[in-house]
Amino acid sequence: MFTTSLKTAFRSILRRRFTTASNIIGLVLGLTVFLFLMQFASFHASFDHFHVNADRIFRIVATTPNGSWNNVPPILLWLKEISTEIEATPALMTSAGGIARTKPESGSNAQVVIHKEIAVAYANNDFFTTFSFPFLAGGAELQKPNTVVITSETAQKYFACGNNYASTIGKRLTMTNQFGITEFTVTGVLKPLPEETMFRCTMLFSLQTLANPANLGGNSWAKLDRENPSPFLEGFVMVKNGVNASIVAAQLNELQRKSGGDKAISWHLQPIKHIHTGNGFGDPLPNGGLYKLVVISAFIAFFVLVLAFINYINLSTAFGLSRAREIGVRKTIGASRSQLILPVLLECFMLIGISFSISLATVEVLQKPFNTLVGAELGLRYAMNFSLGLLGWIFIVLGTLLSGGYVAMVLSGVNPIVVLKGNFAHSKSGKRVRQGLVIAQFAITIAFIIGTIVVFEQLNYMRNRDLGMNLDQVYILDGVELLDDEAPGGADIADRALAFKNALSQLSFISSVSGSQNIPGGGYNFRTEGFKKLSGSIDDTKKGYSILITDENFFQTFGMEFLAGKSYVQADNLGNFKFRNVVVNEAAALQLGFKSAQEAIGQYVEWGDVADKGQKFQIAGVLKNYHHQSLKTRIEPIIFLPSMATSYFSVKIATSNLQSNITSIAELYKKFFPENLYTAKFADEMFQKQYEADTRIGKVFGVFTVVAICIACLGLFGLVAYSVEMRTKEIGVRKVLGASDGSIVGLFAKEFLLLVGVSSLISMPFAWYLMSTWLMDFAYHLELRSGYGVLLFALSGLFAMSVAFVAIVGRALQAARGNVISAIRSE
Repeated sequence: MFTTSLKTAFRSILRRRFTTASNIIGLVLGLTVFLFLMQFASFHASFDHFHVNADRIFRIVATTPNGSWNNVPPILLWLKEISTEIEATPALMTSAGGIARTKPESGSNAQVVIHKEIAVAYANNDFFTTFSFPFLAGGAELQKPNTVVITSETAQKYFACGNNYASTIGKRLTMTNQFGITEFTVTGVLKPLPEETMFRCTMLFSLQTLANPANLGGNSWAKLDRENPSPFLEGFVMVKNGVNASIVAAQLNELQRKSGGDKAISWHLQPIKHIHTGNGFGDPLPNGGLYKLVVISAFIAFFVLVLAFINYINLSTAFGLSRAREIGVRKTIGASRSQLILPVLLECFMLIGISFSISLATVEVLQKPFNTLVGAELGLRYAMNFSLGLLGWIFIVLGTLLSGGYVAMVLSGVNPIVVLKGNFAHSKSGKRVRQGLVIAQFAITIAFIIGTIVVFEQLNYMRNRDLGMNLDQVYILDGVELLDDEAPGGADIADRALAFKNALSQLSFISSVSGSQNIPGGGYNFRTEGFKKLSGSIDDTKKGYSILITDENFFQTFGMEFLAGKSYVQADNLGNFKFRNVVVNEAAALQLGFKSAQEAIGQYVEWGDVADKGQKFQIAGVLKNYHHQSLKTRIEPIIFLPSMATSYFSVKIATSNLQSNITSIAELYKKFFPENLYTAKFADEMFQKQYEADTRIGKVFGVFTVVAICIACLGLFGLVAYSVEMRTKEIGVRKVLGASDGSIVGLFAKEFLLLVGVSSLISMPFAWYLMSTWLMDFAYHLELRSGYGVLLFALSGLFAMSVAFVAIVGRALQAARGNVISAIRSE
């Protein structure tokens, strides 16, 4: 029986070419989108799950009423002595970027290789005890000072070692960064880091190196003393087997209380698996905030596949007349229900099997462009080796069984007398089911259209919003990091940087030059508490402020506006991190307790206990609020401190002869700093880079929304073709009676566009809720309740109606222009 049913199913597939092609195209599109999106969702959901001890690894996080952070002081390194429940305390200090270069052995003719490195950190040896990063050669000896572990890519970049990674062990590198010039010896080479990890460091220097005061470069905040309160380490703990993390968290809070620390601070242990995505939508601890992205990606994947299965059900039942007559005859001669169902099920499995094979091939062909689109090296393994991927496979199997089973039950359940009279095609219940499925298809599709439009409109909103500053034609040069041993830093850097700035200001095409320790879009120098005005209360010192260190020209160069007062001057920097005057932004002035910007001018602000090495300074100017970071975050209270500042040089450059001007700047830079690497970019490009991930997500969803539209229109086209086939004689009669082509097209358009209209009404509230939730991630966003939001939704519905009309009109027009005599003769 099975062989006969298989032959019947195969012949049915070959005989009904239009239906078969439509089903395969729809299923291939749906399955391909499903596989790509499941890769994407599984990739983000699986971050740092690969560590052998992942269930025992936690990040130390502090929370206060004013916010949270994930930096801890060096006492972390002694936690194993304080708590017997802790097995390891890995720690990272990520402010380590600088210029790295090889140091050839004495007498060697090897060429010195120099690169600027950003993704580097200092770490202790517990890092490799805790995390599962295997070695290609050597091992970690980070308990020793002046040692470094590098990745295989870094080994190739600096030592061109081929496959002989062991040859790099013992080689030396020097790093020039904020701690000065330090020499390190390579002790280990790591395998390429997995894509799905938060740790992207290409070099891991020994944290123990900083235990030597000579290696601190005057940065006393980085001392590895147990009593050092500076929270500059990103700290983790690996608890022992069977230990509840809440016990260790309670011990940390008890330690905080006994040490006399701020009682408002509460310590938490955040599972490493939650750092990238977070633990649900409302996770209060700092995380990558990608939980929504994972959920949305998975939902889109499942809904697109649902569209494909709906498409299959619709087309298979609509064009089931010939199969129904066959089944009616077989029922009449005594065939059982199971004998009737099996061929239909086999046909479904064969169609989905063929479609799945084509989808796998399509994914392989398009994998590289997709990876470029999402900015990650993905592959089918992500859709197969994680729990979310497993859920996807279960969904495919269930979808196959349910859709195939439904079609089989519908076709095998016909009344032989009714179907042999030819009335099956006109079943009202079958028509209602198909109409309901069309509504469901387009409701999902319209929701996709709305979502995509809102995403792109939000991105456009962020790009075009007034930032409170002018980034146009601001050219930013990376600052000075001297490499020559004769000029290790200090006054030499300051003198040469000042001379360079003066030389830049003499160029005719430059109107302003500024030095700063950070730039718009690049974050702050640090965040701290402890500020209050002279008449303020002790509670005011618990409010947080972001600190930016800049020279006096920073505000002019970036076109910022003062509400009151003016900029400080270079003489306001008294040295040893002491200041006479500072500038604050509008948000900081209000948080300090001043009622207006004008009131704040000339007032004193205390930082720390003035009687115990604290200080007080005057407010020289109040800056109008501007967006220092992306519109995802609210404008923070900022305090600007005066400094020579050489991390970045920002210049306002003329637009005429731009390329020639840029070349002149580069030549001048190399003249003053021949030892340094020259890198520069325009400020607006650097600021917009903050939206790169959101732009990629928008493109991904945009592509898959187009696919969803295609699937829905494919099904609609098939149903219109079926409707035309069933009403061929009616069309002929109407034509004989004088009906125009337009009226016949309108006959079909009215029927199906009504369904699309109903879909719009159903989908819009659902889409509004989803997109409103997504927009909550942005501090500044579109308001969907506004007239503009209503317009976006209305245009989405009209766009869906227009696309549906195009799908309808082609086949309907073909029927309207068909041979009238043939139409009237049809049965």
